[in-house]
This record gives sequence, structure tokens and C-alpha cells, in this order.
Amino acid sequence: MKIGIITYQRSHNYGAVLQAYALLSTLKKNGHDVEIVDYWPHYRDGMYDNLKYKFLPNDISVIDKTKTIVTDFLSYERRIRRSKKFENFIKSRLKLTGDTIKNGVDIVDKFDLIIYGSDQIWRYNNYNLFKGFDPVYWGKFPINCPKKITYAASMGVMDIDDSKLTFVKENLSNFDNISVRESSLKDLIQPLTDKKIDQVLDPVFLLSKNEWNELTFKSKINRKYVLFYNLLSSKEGTLMADTIALKLGCKVIEISGNIQPLKYSNRFQQTTGPKEYVNLFKNAEFIVSTSFHGVAFSIVFDKQFYALGMGKNSSRVQSLLDKLKISNRLVEKTSEINLDSKINYISVNEILNREIENSFKFLNNNL
Repeated sequence: MKIGIITYQRSHNYGAVLQAYALLSTLKKNGHDVEIVDYWPHYRDGMYDNLKYKFLPNDISVIDKTKTIVTDFLSYERRIRRSKKFENFIKSRLKLTGDTIKNGVDIVDKFDLIIYGSDQIWRYNNYNLFKGFDPVYWGKFPINCPKKITYAASMGVMDIDDSKLTFVKENLSNFDNISVRESSLKDLIQPLTDKKIDQVLDPVFLLSKNEWNELTFKSKINRKYVLFYNLLSSKEGTLMADTIALKLGCKVIEISGNIQPLKYSNRFQQTTGPKEYVNLFKNAEFIVSTSFHGVAFSIVFDKQFYALGMGKNSSRVQSLLDKLKISNRLVEKTSEINLDSKINYISVNEILNREIENSFKFLNNNL
């Protein structure tokens, strides 16, 4: 079967490229001819440019623009190094269709099936150049594909008013079958359609630990460490990671979504690429994460962890942890942690394996 995937394949975001890699790899190993449709709309142009000041809004103050220019200058070399690692991973590990597509009408109708997802493809965009839902990710294009399904689609923060619900209801009909990642999203959209809404796991769980190990390598870090995935610049997370590291006799390794120009110590791994990201999770003694995919990879590698500080984004993590019956791993304060309370991965993996089986069942029933 000729399958196309429409997702966030060019994001310089660890979770985005790794979930795309996981779904692509899963389908390929089952004998399908698979490509990721290289749709990257105009409103995302420059999003990962290494000089951010060029894309600032026109009404920004002189002081803020000056700060951005200084930050760009101080972090430029590290931005380039990390950017190259992402581009190399995308080029070598993600099979993309030819030229990058900027408009949905240009997506070629050459697939037997298109899978939309995973990740937050259904998010409401609030960019300078585009505000609203992108109809491409809602199945409006390509026009004549024989079958369209979603796999583990997510909306991220669900700030939905009546006009947005109207759009969602109208466009759910574009899909033959629908699966979502979060229970809260399933509850939101099930009343809007006669189609059954399935809840499935994020694609990173479709690959086994051994399959993820194929991306890893011998660690150059010679001390045990607590990994802090600080996607949200959380001060409480910093305190938590430091507290846990002190109690366990470890150092802290910190990665984040942004380059911190004045942070040069060995603690801050600021040029980490996707493969190094997986390697850091594999070899960590303990993990603190403010990210959904940070939690997901902690579970993939059977790691003790805490998740915190996600605010409106917490529903994505809460849904996963509730399903695995480890909801106590999502906390808000360092005072809530208990290092004597261990995650029992025997019971967690029993539940996880059933959910993986259900996720494969959804895919296989649509192939």
C-alpha cells in the first residue's frame, strides 16, 4: 500500500521529528511504501531560522528587539550546530516527498491512504501570518485520496469557542476513521460526529525499546545524571532536578527548546540533536520533564521520573499517566516528590502493552 503521512516533519522539536520517525518506521517495517508529505506552509517559514530578530513583529519595542539581536549574536554558533543535527536527521531518517509543499492544493493525489498525525496538527494557530486551524491538517487536501484517517491527532491546548467547534464538526467528515491521542480531545469531539473516535498512543510507543536503541550510541558522560528536559524554562523544575540529583549523588544534565546564550557549563546540553536526545533518556538515572514527549521517552526506557509545570498543557500528560495508573508522577512542587515511591514498570508495561496492541489494531484495521 502507498501511504502518505501529514504531520510536523520539519519542526526542530525533538518530540515532533521523533514521532514522525516512529510512525514512518512502524509502517515501513510492515511492508508498506511510505512517504511523509513535505507540507510546510508559508506561515512557518523562518520559524527555525538561526537569526530570530528577522521575524519579530513590527510593533515590538526597540529594547526587546535589541535584546533579541544580542541573544542571536551570542547563541548563533550553537544554534547552527543544533539546526544541522535536526536537518541531518530529517534528511537521513525521514523519507519526504520531493519539493516542499506550501499550499494544500499542490499535494499530489498519489497515495492509497493518507494518515494525518500525530502531534498537535489540530492546534489553533496564532502566528503573525496566519491565525486559525490549518485546513490541510483537517483533511481538506489532497482532494481525491481514496482514504484518509488520523492517527493520534492532538489539539494541544483546547481553548475552543463555538466558532471553532463549528469548524471542527464540519471537518471531521473529511476523515474515514479518526483516532486521537488524548482522552480530553476524544470527549470533546465524539459528540460532534457519528464516527467512533478511538484513543491511541503516541507513535513513539509503537517502536520497542530495542528499536529506539538503534539510534543510540555509547555515552560520553562519565557520571550518573538526572536529566532535566526544561522545555518551559521552569524554575520549579530546576529546583526539583537539583534536589533529586543531590539526593541520588548525581549531576544534572539539562536540555531545553531554546539556546541559553549565557549558559556555558557542562550542565546545559544546548546543541543536542534528535539522536542525542534519545541517548540522554536511555542513559539517565532519573528524569524531570516539562514536556509530553519527555514523559513518553521516560516510559519507553522504564525510567523513574516526575513531570511538572505544564499548566494548560498538562492534559496531554495527565491523559497518558491516568491510562498507565501513574498519575502521581505529575506534580507542581518539589515538595510533592517522594524518591522512595518507585514506578512499578512490571504493571505499567502490562497496561502499556495492551494499549500498544490496541493502537496497532487501529492502524491495521485501516491498512
